Amino acid sequence: NGFGQLGDGTTTNKTSPTRIGIASNWVSIAPGGSHSLAINSDGELYAWGWNGYGQLGDGTGSYENTPSAVKIQAIEKD
Repeated sequence: NGFGQLGDGTTTNKTSPTRIGIASNWVSIAPGGSHSLAINSDGELYAWGWNGYGQLGDGTGSYENTPSAVKIQAIEKD
């Protein structure tokens, strides 16, 4: 949890299950070694943890220790 990848608002290591961040309506979670992703029941995508290469999709390189909504932009086809 050194980068907040548990999503509980801390960077403290845990040895037991921990509630993830702001919502209780997660339907799918993809935990990773340094960052995690989840989708809630409204179909919204969230990401948190290490962001050194922009993998959280928020346009920054800063890590997040709580779930942050990923803003998805439509791609126009030519």
